[in-house]
Amino acid sequence: MDQMTMPVESLLAMATAVVSIAGLMATLSRDDRARIRDREDDARSRARTDAKLDMVVADVSEMRGGMERVDAKLDKLMIEQTRLDARIGNVEKRLDRLEDDHDKKCATTHGTR
Repeated sequence: MDQMTMPVESLLAMATAVVSIAGLMATLSRDDRARIRDREDDARSRARTDAKLDMVVADVSEMRGGMERVDAKLDKLMIEQTRLDARIGNVEKRLDRLEDDHDKKCATTHGTR
């Protein structure tokens, strides 16, 4: 056993190296777990953001469809209004003619009396 003795400095150096290596491994393991946790948190955050974006896209699509339906209804209403305007114009012309005819009849009837 006398031959297996080591100087104290060597033992201290080896113990320091072993403790340093163990500390480094613990730090690396802790950092690795933290990175994994961060990646998982990022993935969850991205998933929530993607879900929100999907909802926004669906809402925009629904709104676009609604706007297209409203535009189609407005187009139909504009066509109907144009038809009604034409009919109103025709009725006004007929009324003007009837009033003119009535005025002429009244003038001739009252003028001859």
